[in-house]
Amino acid sequence: MAKDNIRAAALQFGMRRVVSPEEFEERLDYFTATAAGYGADFILYPELLTLCLLSAAEEKLSLAAGVKALSDYTQRWQDFLGKLAAKHKINIIGGSHLHQDADGIVRNSCYIALRDGNGRAG
Repeated sequence: MAKDNIRAAALQFGMRRVVSPEEFEERLDYFTATAAGYGADFILYPELLTLCLLSAAEEKLSLAAGVKALSDYTQRWQDFLGKLAAKHKINIIGGSHLHQDADGIVRNSCYIALRDGNGRAG
């Protein structure tokens, strides 16, 4: 049966340096748990959220190298969102993630993970 009301949370995420993808994921886990704890049905992450991951690089990256680094992270990002949504029983609208597709086109995609862990690109 459908609910009469839904509660949505919007994440304001400070783009601070991270030393690893794990640290980045831990921060998102904390904020997502907080939103779920307040009874949110949905959490909306900000646009270009995963750019924060580039701060973990040991050297300064060119634009092409940055896009490649983020592209290499795409499957992990999708898997993480699904696990996080299922763990906290919340629907996640994953902001956007810059990556290069199989045809070499740079895209800014939003991945959505439902509270059952299933997801899709938007």
